[in-house]
Amino acid sequence: HDFLVQEKASKLLTRAIRVQIKYVLRHTQKLRANQVEFLPLVSASLKNALNIQVRVMQLAPHPFLGAWAHIDSACLVSFLHDTMTDMHISVGDALFFEDEPGTSMFFV
Repeated sequence: HDFLVQEKASKLLTRAIRVQIKYVLRHTQKLRANQVEFLPLVSASLKNALNIQVRVMQLAPHPFLGAWAHIDSACLVSFLHDTMTDMHISVGDALFFEDEPGTSMFFV
C-alpha cells in the first residue's frame, strides 16, 4: 500500500492491484505446461496429444462442444489444433473492451 501511495497510483488502479493480490493469495495457482521441468523432453507429438486431451476435457462441459466431441471427435481435435491458443491472464486484467469489435472467442 505504501508503494502505491508513494507512486501516486489512482484509486481505481490501487483497487485492481489489491483485488488481484488477494485473489492470488487465496487461490492455488494451477501448474502450467511451461512450469513442468521434464515436459521439454517429451516428443512434439506426445505434447500435442496431451494439449488436445486437456482442451477437450476443458470444453466437454459446453453443450455444443461436448456433443461435437461425441459425434465427430476427429473433427473437433482438428478444429482445436488449428484455432485454439492459450492466453494466461490474471484477475483484473482486461480481456476485451465494450464497443471493441470482436475477433476472438474466449473460454474462461
